[in-house]
Amino acid sequence: METNSGTRPGVVTAGSLLLVTAGLTVAGEVLLSYDEYVTGMRVYEQAAVDHIIASQTAFAAYGGALHLCMATLGLLVAAGVVVAGLLSFFGIRWARMVAWIMAMPVLLWYGLLETIYVVFGGGKSPETELDRRLDEAWPDWLHTLDMTLIGVALATLGVALICQTVPAADAYFSRHVARPAPDSLLQL
Repeated sequence: METNSGTRPGVVTAGSLLLVTAGLTVAGEVLLSYDEYVTGMRVYEQAAVDHIIASQTAFAAYGGALHLCMATLGLLVAAGVVVAGLLSFFGIRWARMVAWIMAMPVLLWYGLLETIYVVFGGGKSPETELDRRLDEAWPDWLHTLDMTLIGVALATLGVALICQTVPAADAYFSRHVARPAPDSLLQL
């Protein structure tokens, strides 16, 4: 592994720690979002048993499998951001590129979700029995927490990526590491 032995600029330290924080925030949001989905499915299943809605078990099975796959993917991306942050903290050059590759889809997706929430998320639909049950199972403060985690992840990822690309960070990661000459390996 190529590490940088120079003095690490504060902006690299800040960017690396922000990447770790962002990755942990994304992981928390993914778990919270998955819990919201599972809670909603339990409410729908009970509503179907109580004949409030028609049973949609085939759709629920596909939705459950899809949501589990997406949650797993989200946790893997979050872990990748954390690892990239730790590696860039220690001066591993390619960790910056990995951070950008892992963070860009998160930034785009969370940016879209936050925009939709701000534009369309304020109003309540007409109150039905199903809505009442969903509100009991998943209170508004949990949804607000979810949106807050998304906002925090957006901000920390954005600032972290900027910190990783300022001139001081670029100079730090661009320094060449001394490598042994090929013929000196033969003398071992």
